[in-house]
Amino acid sequence: MNKEIGRELGATERTIKAHRSNIMDKLQIASAAELVLIAERLGILAEQPAEISR
Repeated sequence: MNKEIGRELGATERTIKAHRSNIMDKLQIASAAELVLIAERLGILAEQPAEISR
């Protein structure tokens, strides 16, 4: 989620939304799912921990 990404990177949710939108426009993709698939193919998607603690 944008909020979690912002917290991790020290940015606001609005900033994350703007950057994500710019990336999606440049790559000509319509969904976040497509963005994830591209990141996986390129090997730039970090692995998720087995369990997320809150």
